[in-house]
Amino acid sequence: MALKFQPARQIDGQSTSTPALVAHGTKLDMVYSDSHSSQMWFTASKNRFDGWDWLKAQQIPGQHTSIPALTVFNDTLFMVYSDANSSQLWVSYFDDPEWSDAQQIPGQGTSVPAIVAYQDYLFLVYTDSSSSQLWQSQGVQNDDGSMKWSNTKHIEGQHTSIPAITVFNGRVLMVYSDANSAQLWTTQYDGTNWSTPSQIPGQSTSVPALTVVKEYVVMVYSGAHDSQFWVTISLDGVNWQNPRQIDGQHGSIPALATLEDTVWMTYSDANSSQLWVTSAQLA
Repeated sequence: MALKFQPARQIDGQSTSTPALVAHGTKLDMVYSDSHSSQMWFTASKNRFDGWDWLKAQQIPGQHTSIPALTVFNDTLFMVYSDANSSQLWVSYFDDPEWSDAQQIPGQGTSVPAIVAYQDYLFLVYTDSSSSQLWQSQGVQNDDGSMKWSNTKHIEGQHTSIPAITVFNGRVLMVYSDANSAQLWTTQYDGTNWSTPSQIPGQSTSVPALTVVKEYVVMVYSGAHDSQFWVTISLDGVNWQNPRQIDGQHGSIPALATLEDTVWMTYSDANSSQLWVTSAQLA
């Protein structure tokens, strides 16, 4: 079993360094910062179960960052990001047709957060703003729309700069590169404890991306020493297939989402900030 990606297409008029992508109902949602500033923009795919064509992007007023994170929780789109001028973490949600005012996540700061909906809360992972120590926190939304965060603590013995997380087989699966090298590691959270991290032999990068399709977890990343994209899949999150090149596609930080058993990927061009989209299915 393998994923075969289609030739990528440009997303006309949209550019960034790092997009965030999520499946939401019958469409894809994407948020990214402006390629020339920290202004954030929001767009969605035009057609049901199809990510090739996109609506014109709209500014998210008053919200700025470099790398946002997205998830869907209780059918609501949530975004977490660090302040463009500091490491302070903020959370916002999309109340169609507008984004809510951003709320600070008190006492929590980083440059690159990762977020998923897990069990009955938002689950947040990030590195310490002043070190490579990994942290976790969980949030719930009050009736008035405000957020309450709790259970903030170290993930003992685990360090990186940019983690990737997804929900797989009832657990939070995390993959990250070693804080002192590009070696990839994997670990899983069962709602109480993290498993002992294990190396993913022969695979290395600085920024991995994860999604789940059918019974597989999918990982895409650029090479540790170049911009070539690679893809690998796993049935358990521990043992991974040998990675395969995604021919003709290059970038630095990919974003993945799964819509109706199709994996969609957006990324910026390795030589510019132009956004591209491609898709793949298991075969």
